[in-house]
Amino acid sequence: MCVGTAEHHIGSRDIEDMDALFERMPRLARLMSIGILIMFIAPFGMLISKWAAFEAFIVDGNLLMVLMLAFGSAATFFFWAKWLGKVTATAQGTDDIEGTVHPSEWQAMGLMAFLAIACTFTFPLISAYVVEPYLGASAGVSADNLWLLSILAIAVIVVMLGVVGRPSKRRLVAPYLGGAGIDPASRTFNGSLEQPVVSIQRNWYLEGVFPQERLNRIGEIVSALLIIWGLVVSLSFLLGIGGGF
Repeated sequence: MCVGTAEHHIGSRDIEDMDALFERMPRLARLMSIGILIMFIAPFGMLISKWAAFEAFIVDGNLLMVLMLAFGSAATFFFWAKWLGKVTATAQGTDDIEGTVHPSEWQAMGLMAFLAIACTFTFPLISAYVVEPYLGASAGVSADNLWLLSILAIAVIVVMLGVVGRPSKRRLVAPYLGGAGIDPASRTFNGSLEQPVVSIQRNWYLEGVFPQERLNRIGEIVSALLIIWGLVVSLSFLLGIGGGF
């Protein structure tokens, strides 16, 4: 829902277009940050679920699944962390454009954020009285650890929320971007050998190595082979049943 609201006001749902969203839509950026944090930190994020899955596959001796899960977890964490950085980044000279967001959207997103925080804080009770007790015992997670994880998650969320209102006066200083800032508007700083360098947060998708056209072609070929394989298996199964009868 946060992404949809952002799209209505910035004209895109592409993460690369969400630069300085914290300045342009501060309340929306805070709500979106809560959703992102819920997706990859304790207790509901991938920290606990991946931990239990890793333990299960390691005990089972399934090395292939362990490697696949490790790769997938790393890619997922990179994606969420990059998105969080985009949303919370600030820039000078941007305008607040969220004044036209409909109150019903704020109510819906606020309700979901409140429920997420409430469930995070009461996760040990939910685990004890709603989730079957043997699940927690099989994963080796004690109630004390669950309380610690919930408190940690609440602390992170509170830090991300910060002050609800905006201060009337702000002291703007030139950013330090790996070197002394030259032009804050263009995010340019002095790099090594005193060469101007532009700080950017985009094009981390290896588009030169994995262009979208090539990926589409590979996906179409693999999908066609899977469909053909499924048809062959289904036909063989039906013929086998017919022969048996």
